[in-house]
Parts: sequence; C-alpha cells; structure tokens
Amino acid sequence: MKLLVIIGPSGSGKSAAMRALQARGRIAVTPSWTTRPRRADESEETVEHRFVDDLEFDRRLKDGFFLETIALFGHRYGMPPVEQPPAGVIPTIMMRAPRLNLVEEHYPEHVVYQIEAPFEEASARIHAAGGIADDDIRVTGW
Repeated sequence: MKLLVIIGPSGSGKSAAMRALQARGRIAVTPSWTTRPRRADESEETVEHRFVDDLEFDRRLKDGFFLETIALFGHRYGMPPVEQPPAGVIPTIMMRAPRLNLVEEHYPEHVVYQIEAPFEEASARIHAAGGIADDDIRVTGW
C-alpha cells in the first residue's frame, strides 16, 4: 500500500485540503487519536482527528491499538494502523514533519506532500480556530 502523508505547520491549511479531497472521494483519511480538546473550527465530523478522553486513550494504548504515540503541548496523540481503502482511493494521514520517521518504519512506500502558508496567514488561522498559544507557536517554528 502506498500512503500519502500530508505535513505542514499548524494553520497552513492541511486540514482544509484533506477535508476537500475526502469530500470528493479521492482520499481515505486515517485520523490520529488525541486527548486534546476540539478547537472551535472542528466538529464531530473532523476527518483528521478522533477526540477522546484519557481513559479511552489509555484503553486503546493498553490494547495495542496505536502503532506510535507522542505527547505534545500537554496532550497525547496516537497513530493507528492505516487500512487499505477501496481501489482508486488514496490512503492518507496527516502528521508533523519531525515524526516522519514513524511513517518510514511502518509504511516504507509513501509520498510526502508538504503544505505551507505565510506566517501571518497561518498565525491568524490558528488564533481564529482557538488553537495553540503564542508561546507554543514560537516553539513549533510558527
């Protein structure tokens, strides 16, 4: 299975691109699981994340559901296995660039697509979405 991996800084437009492609039936997104709260612009139908509490995350972790997990900004994220979608649909995940080594380890056949946006635009999107704090934006390179 050849996997599409979409990367880019917060606020660059990764989620918007994934939602548009999935709505057209072009990609099948495997969401990361996270203990972080849902942002103002994220609904129950958000394709890139599954929001769970610590108990559910711990249960999944204990059951061996995640290939990898990471703690980031006080929350946890888990990467589940990617399932093979129907023919003609591209399996896709979204992740942070520094974690690409995890993809290499589990899915050697992959293509990385990086989405960028000017700092001012990305920062405005992050603040509008009720996202991460200014100090965290600086720490992550944004």
